[in-house]
Amino acid sequence: MKKTNKKGFILVETLVVTVFVVTLFMFVYRLTVPAIGEYEQENYYDDIDSIYYSNLYKEMLTRYANVDYIDSYLNEHTYIDVSDCNDTNVYSNVNYCQLVQENIQATDAKIFLTDYNIKDFKQEVKTNDFFDSEILSNFREYIKTVSNNETFYSKITNSTNYIGKYRLFIVRNVKDADTSTSRRFVNIGVYTGKNNKYIAGEKVVFNPGDGDKDFYVLRNSPSTEQYVTLILADNLPNSTTCFNVNKNVAAPITVRDKLRTLTSNWTNAEKWTGYSYTAPSGYTLSYGGSDYARLIEYDDIIDILGCKEDDKECFDVNEAFEVEFDSSKLEFLDNKLDGDTGYWTAMAIKNSDWWDPNSIPDAASYNYAYAWGIKKGKIVVVPLTDCTNIGIRPIIKVEKDNVIRGQ
Repeated sequence: MKKTNKKGFILVETLVVTVFVVTLFMFVYRLTVPAIGEYEQENYYDDIDSIYYSNLYKEMLTRYANVDYIDSYLNEHTYIDVSDCNDTNVYSNVNYCQLVQENIQATDAKIFLTDYNIKDFKQEVKTNDFFDSEILSNFREYIKTVSNNETFYSKITNSTNYIGKYRLFIVRNVKDADTSTSRRFVNIGVYTGKNNKYIAGEKVVFNPGDGDKDFYVLRNSPSTEQYVTLILADNLPNSTTCFNVNKNVAAPITVRDKLRTLTSNWTNAEKWTGYSYTAPSGYTLSYGGSDYARLIEYDDIIDILGCKEDDKECFDVNEAFEVEFDSSKLEFLDNKLDGDTGYWTAMAIKNSDWWDPNSIPDAASYNYAYAWGIKKGKIVVVPLTDCTNIGIRPIIKVEKDNVIRGQ
């Protein structure tokens, strides 16, 4: 009986299995390694930090970008490069734009705005080699992961207060913890409101019912807001008054009542019905259904100064010190004030160790001796007994449709 050559059979069997295993490993390798590389690359697409930073940039755009110019440009182009903060066609506040870019590591970034539906922009990216060079390398791969539109923004588009507008793209080179550099890609929707946008300090004209008067915008009002808050450009005529004739009461009742009388014939502004102001020192000042105007308040001041709330180094309402205006932003608060004249705020300052009891007759019996006023280009404390030099400058809230931009 002839014996089978088992050694040859085993060798062939081993060879077949080996080839199969090697082929399998090559197949897995060819699929897995590129997938791993693509996964690692997409780790830098829309990461959490980039989404947060893009939202900060979006907020800056909605406040300080020239929407009319951007709209006009995008009517003729598929995208606009908004990387340069010095482009005053785009940005009304160059310094703030630069500050935001520094904080989000985007000073050398590429930043684009497009129409929200990016179908045309995708075609531009595909055919324009600019989008596959230098910092924009791999941008073509990133844009493939971005859908043309998002259902979330359809709800905003249908809202009466918001209109879907743009898509913001930011491409940054970011230094990582290990000192290496990685490229980050992100996009976010930017929507703007249907209303005009106003910046604090902007001069406007408004008719409160007795003729056109000059006002300044007191607080930033983005285009998503229907109303704007204004401060009269000078003191009301015949408005000099004491802060309060009862110095045991903190609230500026005397000033409020004088303001109410002087603006009783005003119209067109929103009434401060049911509105009250609770001061940091504890009292509450209430306004009624006939009040078209109010006094400037603590929150107005810290917003104008750019303070973080409770930042006592910026403005401490319970400590007596002077806050000089930044002439580039706040000089409108001091408009038409000469010498020692000024106007009252709604804020008193409590009696404390800093003031001299001998400066006011019988001051030792008073709980309050001073209040905050605006004068001499500063926010300062003023004696409650100063009834000859300190007047009233009203604050009103009006619909933007009734406001005319100042000449």
